[in-house]
Amino acid sequence: MRSLDEARTHAAALLAQVVARNGVEVAFFAGQFGVPEHEDHGDVWVFNWQSVGYLRTGDARDQLLIGPIVVPKDDRPAVHLGTADTTEDEVERWRKRSEWDADPLIREWAERLGMSLPSSGPDVVRGFGDMEVDFELQRRAGRFVVVRVSRGVPQVQGSFATEQDGDRFLLIQLINVWRSEQRRPAMWRDELAAGVALDEGPTSVDLRWEAGEAEFPGGRLGVAGATQFSHAIGRSLEQISHALSR
Repeated sequence: MRSLDEARTHAAALLAQVVARNGVEVAFFAGQFGVPEHEDHGDVWVFNWQSVGYLRTGDARDQLLIGPIVVPKDDRPAVHLGTADTTEDEVERWRKRSEWDADPLIREWAERLGMSLPSSGPDVVRGFGDMEVDFELQRRAGRFVVVRVSRGVPQVQGSFATEQDGDRFLLIQLINVWRSEQRRPAMWRDELAAGVALDEGPTSVDLRWEAGEAEFPGGRLGVAGATQFSHAIGRSLEQISHALSR
């Protein structure tokens, strides 16, 4: 079970991504306006944060409309809560959707591409395809591996320690195909997300961050995949779908 200090580290790593995306200095609350740094909600910690400008002045013009960070006390990833309701209500909403169910959204994207045939095989966790190509999440030797199977020939796209990260990258692969068909440029490939380290070796590209790691094939495509995935770390599938479908 995560301690408060461990949870704070995970929350800080997620905040580093906010800084990278928005270019705004942020910090945890420290009692300003009566708001505590963290709250204990039983099975999760909630960390309150805002832009440094807002924390100094309370000026609403400096406020970032991104919710507090919930860090589960188990090994699930830290994510942002919504901002529509109270923290208690948002935590409860998070609990209801935290039971990981990737099939509906991944199926939706696959069917959008005409890939309505479910993949099959002893190692397949989930996947969809058509008569020519399948995109699959497979379980191999304790890892979750995203595989593109073209005319029966498998090509590993990325290898992950958790099913959730594998699902994130599987969804990214499907949306990449859609963006290509729509003649839209690829997203999240220009720069590595903050708080993530990339090690490019002769045969593989290793990605490491505070709470996990992933491995991608060596070469230019592996670097592109790793860079793209770095921006998905800690995000829900819905957040990834929304960001990449713009």
